[in-house]
Amino acid sequence: MTEADTVFALRENDHLTRIHLKLALEDIGFVVDEDDVTIHLRGAPQNALASLAAARA
Repeated sequence: MTEADTVFALRENDHLTRIHLKLALEDIGFVVDEDDVTIHLRGAPQNALASLAAARA
């Protein structure tokens, strides 16, 4: 993973908070990577983008 692949990064020192957020984001379809104290969101899932577009129509 490179920094260019990351859409959003969140630094969180508490492991339990970090893992719960990571799991919740993965549950709704996001690709998430984790390192020592940071989670990296690697992009929005296509189904989420389609849902947003439909809601705006």
